[in-house]
Amino acid sequence: MVATYNSQLKTEPIVFIGHRDTVFSSKESLIRPFKIENGKAMGPGVLDMKVGDVIGIFALEVLKEIGYNKRPIKIIFSGDEENAHSNSNSQEVILKESKGAKAALNFETGRVDEGIVVGRMGTVSYR
Repeated sequence: MVATYNSQLKTEPIVFIGHRDTVFSSKESLIRPFKIENGKAMGPGVLDMKVGDVIGIFALEVLKEIGYNKRPIKIIFSGDEENAHSNSNSQEVILKESKGAKAALNFETGRVDEGIVVGRMGTVSYR
């Protein structure tokens, strides 16, 4: 899925990258069902990209509210990141759609201890 805010601008875009799949089997939710405990969501996938996708969308909403108009913001959400994009052409789409970008931000979430993640295992490099 690719969407662009401020698409009429001809400057280099800023790219927000996310994915919508998960590594958990469908039975995992039977073992660890979703719940909210002490104000924290728990269950399969809650620290996976879905939260990051929502953060990216809310960040875009804030940029729209303040009238940000310096660069296009391009959101790219892949459907199969966990398997190195082996079931689709996502890798090619990400590379094509992010070519010429000024910056790319990946909204993968951090750790349970609120630590900052500065690197992840991945299969695609950007320059």
